[in-house]
Amino acid sequence: MAALLLDGKKLASEIQNELTQEVLGLKTRGIVPLLAVLMIEGDESSEVYVKNKVKRATEIGIQTIVEKVKESEFDSLGMTIIKKWNEDEKIHGIIVQIPEKTNDTVNNIAQSVVPEKDVDCLSPYNIGLLEIGKAQYYPPTPAGIRALLSKNNISSEGKHVVIVSRSQLVGKALALMMLEKNEKGNATVTVCHSKTRNLAEFTSKADILIVAIGKPEFLSKEHIKENSVIVDVGINKTTKGLVGDFKHDEVESIVSAITPVPGGVGPMTVIMLLKNLVEAAKLKTK
Repeated sequence: MAALLLDGKKLASEIQNELTQEVLGLKTRGIVPLLAVLMIEGDESSEVYVKNKVKRATEIGIQTIVEKVKESEFDSLGMTIIKKWNEDEKIHGIIVQIPEKTNDTVNNIAQSVVPEKDVDCLSPYNIGLLEIGKAQYYPPTPAGIRALLSKNNISSEGKHVVIVSRSQLVGKALALMMLEKNEKGNATVTVCHSKTRNLAEFTSKADILIVAIGKPEFLSKEHIKENSVIVDVGINKTTKGLVGDFKHDEVESIVSAITPVPGGVGPMTVIMLLKNLVEAAKLKTK
């Protein structure tokens, strides 16, 4: 029996339609959702990601501002721009696009966004709220993963969830979310990473296996349990095109459900970011 494909593209489209209606409602009350994006000028990966976010935001009716700053000037100018945006009441959400080769300066600036506008959930305050189970916003990628599971009636309750990632954006945040005391959590969670010895020993015991390590087709059938659920967050450029962190041709006949690459987690990350932005705009109505 073929594995169920967890179609992120389709679900993202459904959520986009819902957000479009919500934005129309906000505009009737004089509120125009506005997202501000700060990025390093000339960073190719950031250019692609930001272009995609702006395109989807525009389709929904969200206005955007994109500020590009040279890497050599990012430390000084970046903080000045964020301070100005933090104080601008017309701006509802702010993101600092983190480059693939992470940069401490960029991370520090991202963490300086005021919590109510921190739609990427990178500020220490919002991370703290997530840890105590009172999140104001959920980080977009973990939120997208959880929405995909929920939409396809895949419960994490009582399941063994193994996450191969310890990044703040994915692994740590998702572990906290899967531990929450609610119907979308209540899992037993194991977190693995690049220094984990005998990785297959852990991953092969997972009921739900989520991988975000950025290594093309790194995991194969020896890493999985039969009839498990696979969430492949990886998207890697190779000579044969875009591939995930799993060897999909090896595992699709063994697992019960799997995210496609591309078209799985990627579209969900963007739409959940914009969902956070709309929620931030709604705060203006309260």
